[in-house]
Amino acid sequence: MVRTQPVHFSPTDPRTLYFASNTVWKTRDGGRSWQQISPDLTRKNWEPPRNVGKYRGSEEARPTQRGVVYALAPSRKDGRVIWAGTDDGLIHRTRDGGKTWQEVTPKQSSPGRR
Repeated sequence: MVRTQPVHFSPTDPRTLYFASNTVWKTRDGGRSWQQISPDLTRKNWEPPRNVGKYRGSEEARPTQRGVVYALAPSRKDGRVIWAGTDDGLIHRTRDGGKTWQEVTPKQSSPGRR
């Protein structure tokens, strides 16, 4: 399965590089060592989104935890702020460089909604 795995340099510190899978990682030494700075940010329980249509009940659409961080956005103004969006519909933000993360997904949002 092909996955999008964002890679971004910090706009406020060019030595810091971020990489995302289902968690967010950071390196400051050119990739020789990596520090995990987030927990798993993907949805723990979910139903297949309505937009899979007639395939909703198929084995391929069966719910499993398989999401990834699909979008990553370090702040251009504050190096401690990072936004992360998952392909299963969640949005998280850290304001302290990854020590703590808050889910900030709008209430009206749902998996698969565009």
